[in-house]
Amino acid sequence: MEIILFILVFTISRFFLKSAERNNRIIRRYKALGVFYLGNFVGNMIGMALKRKNHTENFKEKYAHVKKANQKFGFEIAFGKPLFFVTDLELIKQITIQNFDNFSHSFNVTSYTNSDDIFKNVIISYLGPNWRVFRSKIWSVSSTSKINRVFHIMNASAVKWVKYLKIKSNEGNNVHMEDGCTKFVIDFVSLSAFG
Repeated sequence: MEIILFILVFTISRFFLKSAERNNRIIRRYKALGVFYLGNFVGNMIGMALKRKNHTENFKEKYAHVKKANQKFGFEIAFGKPLFFVTDLELIKQITIQNFDNFSHSFNVTSYTNSDDIFKNVIISYLGPNWRVFRSKIWSVSSTSKINRVFHIMNASAVKWVKYLKIKSNEGNNVHMEDGCTKFVIDFVSLSAFG
């Protein structure tokens, strides 16, 4: 029994030491590049683990911390990978629009898309060649001026959808979200295309 306990303690401590060593290597590398370090991920997660704050509040705190430090971006280590918080709007635009292909594979949120029929058709689940094909189709029709022109149409469709959901919920009916979302999209696209 004591041997099993010793092996278990040894294995767990070795795992944590290796993890800490890997994290320290990442931290040293990014600090050498002058990137602002937010601190220990485990220490930052205690409030969430104890259910004192939610995920959104945690991210808002990190964002505010980077902004208060007057930095364009900062990072912390989350599960062995750097997690960046970008506060500079020009940098956000450059990452999400101009250099998106460089960042699309950095964090895999779509590992279960093969088994999920609905989620596999969501834009953020497209990677690699699928994303490039989709982007080449949509890029030509989605300039800033065109998006600004259809914004009021999207807003009107959203108002209609909210009214529909309120009526259904006041009647005590369940709303099938796939059907509701489909109606919203059809309404928005048809109004955008045909007026």
